[in-house]
Amino acid sequence: MTQTISTMASPYRSAGRAAIASGIVGIIGYAFLITAVTTRTEVALSLNNPTYVMFKTHDVLVIFHFIFIIPTTFALYRLSQLQPRAISKLTLRLGAGAAFFTALFLILGIFLIISDGLYSVPQGVFGVWMIIVCKNRQNILSKGLRWFGMIVGLGLIITGLFFPLYAIFVSSTVLKIPAVDPSDPANFPDHVTWINEHLHYLLDVGSVIGMLTFPFWTLFIGRKLLREKLNKV
Repeated sequence: MTQTISTMASPYRSAGRAAIASGIVGIIGYAFLITAVTTRTEVALSLNNPTYVMFKTHDVLVIFHFIFIIPTTFALYRLSQLQPRAISKLTLRLGAGAAFFTALFLILGIFLIISDGLYSVPQGVFGVWMIIVCKNRQNILSKGLRWFGMIVGLGLIITGLFFPLYAIFVSSTVLKIPAVDPSDPANFPDHVTWINEHLHYLLDVGSVIGMLTFPFWTLFIGRKLLREKLNKV
């Protein structure tokens, strides 16, 4: 049966708009994060501290950042089915699930049910999805977009490693449920250590090549999906 191009293209266009919205929200969110990190003067932050408010604003925006990217995982899956090396359903579940749990963990972190840094773990899993999708998808993604996606994915993975390494080598307080009071300095007894300092260097690297660039990758993916046309079937 033949379907019109406009009908077939509509799922891609809606996913493309969502991806562009994700990128815009992500850029704004990470602008708040950079401002909060560069203006922070103490480890423990009271809940009404302007820097703490900026961190939480970042968290809220990144929730939408990842919710809006979920349709992209389905759109790329659907698009790949028309080409060799199609994305598997397992890979689709990996990407959509990682994005969902990143948003969920951020929500739980805002209400101090879990540590507000735990979201970086499923975010790292999303980085794995990006590398899997970008590595062998030359039929649906350009070479530049694939390489950019793999670099961003690597950055997200590096960022995702920070939390478990911090819990193992610095302080397990970040694993407590409910989360510890961020305004109490006693909850950060081992903050100034050699290993913690170098783990934050690792976090900085992952943040630069992953978290800060990810919104731009979503913008490029959104642009591609908006211009995508399905083959007639």
